[in-house]
Amino acid sequence: FFFFFLNMFGGDPRATQQGLLTVSQRLFIAGFFGLPFLWLLNWVYLRKYVKRPSCPPKARIYVRLSLIGFLISTAVVLAWAIYYLSMRNSMGALGDHLALYIPKGE
Repeated sequence: FFFFFLNMFGGDPRATQQGLLTVSQRLFIAGFFGLPFLWLLNWVYLRKYVKRPSCPPKARIYVRLSLIGFLISTAVVLAWAIYYLSMRNSMGALGDHLALYIPKGE
């Protein structure tokens, strides 16, 4: 299944250096469209390929930037979730408007 998924992004990275570069670049760009899990996928799957000496340098850059982008986006989402969950009551009407479910009680 995963190789079928990667074929949608430019081919099998095991085949050629150009395939590796194409897949890493397209997954990196796709991560900017609200899909940061693709950055994680890019890093988890392609990290073993970029360790090879024959790997294109740009592919290494895309894979490393994917990891950095995933970590930053995860930190932002976690910070927002912690802030919202701890401060929802003090946010007043805005906190209620942002909630899909408003618990009964205080």
